[in-house]
Amino acid sequence: MSNEVRVNLSLQIKKSNEDISRRTNTLMIDQTGDGFVHAKQNIGDTPVALDMGSVTDIGAFMFLNHSTLYRVKIGIDGSGTTYFLDIPPGLSVSGYGLDCNTPYALASDSTGVELEYWFIQV
Repeated sequence: MSNEVRVNLSLQIKKSNEDISRRTNTLMIDQTGDGFVHAKQNIGDTPVALDMGSVTDIGAFMFLNHSTLYRVKIGIDGSGTTYFLDIPPGLSVSGYGLDCNTPYALASDSTGVELEYWFIQV
């Protein structure tokens, strides 16, 4: 698996009388770009731009919130008003096609939350 990006997603819900288990098809993309970043940043209650390293267009991505208490929001600008991901404590979010030039992060706590992330240019 050289120069490929694979994204697998699944969904499982068990609540009341519902029992749903779905696995999407594997998304496999040939990676033509060289950009890749794996970083950790301390996120507070003021929006901060995430360091994109050599990545110019984010294809595949993953965010991991290392906090055990606080949520982290991911957005498209530094105004603190436009967020499209809300990551609960201790959980991760991944996918493909992060359509923004510079992602911003904001935590629900001012003391700082460690956010780990991966951006892959495709």
